[in-house]
Amino acid sequence: MKNESEKLDIITAYKELGSYRGAADLCGTSHKTVARVVAAFEADGGAGLSKGRAERVRNYEDVRELVAAKIAATAARISAKRLLPVARAAGYAGSDRNFRVSRSCAPRRRSAMHRLDSAGRAAGLLDGSGISLSSAGQCDG
Repeated sequence: MKNESEKLDIITAYKELGSYRGAADLCGTSHKTVARVVAAFEADGGAGLSKGRAERVRNYEDVRELVAAKIAATAARISAKRLLPVARAAGYAGSDRNFRVSRSCAPRRRSAMHRLDSAGRAAGLLDGSGISLSSAGQCDG
């Protein structure tokens, strides 16, 4: 059984040389193995060898917008402890710890407050609250 790297080497050698026997000599395997690997690759439409991982659905995806709205409405001052009952009422069924992790990607008020200009406004913000309006409530992970 060949691993993914060996299969890629076989396919590359076959494309460069154009013959099963030449690719087999180069890769140190039999021409029948080269034929099998190339046939499997072409049967997949040449899309690739590994199927890859399916995207995981996070258990807090259903309440992400609600959490983002609450965070934006409270200027990122609401704690996960206060936000969890609201999320549970909206259908969140995950653990407290996982909810805190999902909440931890919220913008922090203090992280933006250290960048104040001479007038006391946070740099790059539309208001002086310390939250960028472009990133309020957004979470990448």
